[in-house]
Amino acid sequence: MPSLMLHYEGGGWEIRVANTEEVIGLVLGEQGVDEAMAVRNLAAAMQEGAEAVVENAEFIFQNAAQIDIEFVNTLFGAADELFMEEAIVFGATEGATLLQEIIDAGEALAALL
Repeated sequence: MPSLMLHYEGGGWEIRVANTEEVIGLVLGEQGVDEAMAVRNLAAAMQEGAEAVVENAEFIFQNAAQIDIEFVNTLFGAADELFMEEAIVFGATEGATLLQEIIDAGEALAALL
C-alpha cells in the first residue's frame, strides 16, 4: 500500500502519493514566518476526522474547491503510512489505512510539529 509523503518543494508544502505522479499542493504560508501553516491546519483537521479535512480544505489545499469527502476518503484510504520529508510520522496498524486511523495520524503529525 502506498504512503503519503509531506514534502517541502519549491517554496511550499505538498502531499505526494508514493510511487505515483500525484502531487497535491498545500496552501502557501508566509515565507520565513509560517511556512508550515497548511501542515498544521491539516494535522488539526485530521484530529477531527475526514469531514473536518473537507470542511477546512480552504486552509489546507491549494485546490480547495475540488476537495470533497470522496477525494479525502480516496487519498487517506489508499495509504497506510504518513511521512514528513524522510521521517515516518504514523504507520497504521496492520490491515488498516490512514483513513481508518485518521485521528491518530493527525495527533502524530501535530506532535511532530
